Amino acid sequence: MNVENEELSGSVERVTFHNEDTGFAVLRVLVKGHREPVTVLGKLPAVSPGEHLVARGAWIMDRTHGRQFQAEMLRTTPPDSLEGIEKFLGSGLIQGIGPVYAKILIKEKNAAILQANCVECHDDLTHGMGVEAEEPQQAVSCVHCHARVGHGPRGGLGGPLKLSERSGERP
Repeated sequence: MNVENEELSGSVERVTFHNEDTGFAVLRVLVKGHREPVTVLGKLPAVSPGEHLVARGAWIMDRTHGRQFQAEMLRTTPPDSLEGIEKFLGSGLIQGIGPVYAKILIKEKNAAILQANCVECHDDLTHGMGVEAEEPQQAVSCVHCHARVGHGPRGGLGGPLKLSERSGERP
């Protein structure tokens, strides 16, 4: 392995492989300054497409797979863009949401609805956290939370609560 320590950051495009027991992952990551997604190897307890990844390590050359980034440290954060949220939701991590429904959900108006659904569904968890349903950009935190919270037999994001139902406006 190369002794040079470097840091990469970007959006997880695809999870090629992830072993839940060991945490070992092979990821394809969109990194600024690279035309194609970069292959990143390392250990993470969980990872989903759309999440932001920071990796520290070095470049290696694999005989079979070519140039790869071997990470000593990997850290993920929730997606911070509508495109990242769409990829995250469409990854299949949340029951009942696939790529098509995710595309509908991430439109700016619908991001507010997603946030309202989260606050409505998980009021006991969100109360006092300063999570406001009226601000679509805050849907990121709820999207990340929904990946780890079950919804019983309904699955997905719960019922079709519309923002207008919460605010009294007409659609």
